[in-house]
Amino acid sequence: MPEPLSPELVLVSSPDQFAFALGALPPVELWSPQPLAMAASSRERLPFAVFCMVSAATTLGPLVLIAAVH
Repeated sequence: MPEPLSPELVLVSSPDQFAFALGALPPVELWSPQPLAMAASSRERLPFAVFCMVSAATTLGPLVLIAAVH
């Protein structure tokens, strides 16, 4: 039996070598999404309207200061 080689880096020319290289690959693990957290954590987060107001204030606040200074 030949020495195991890295199947990702070896080009094979015969079906026997292909089968050997394919058998040497680790099994494929498909990704599966994790279940979503339930609404219990929603109380810890800011409501969307508060997020919008804070974002607008931090964006427009410095512009207002710059306009007031100049």
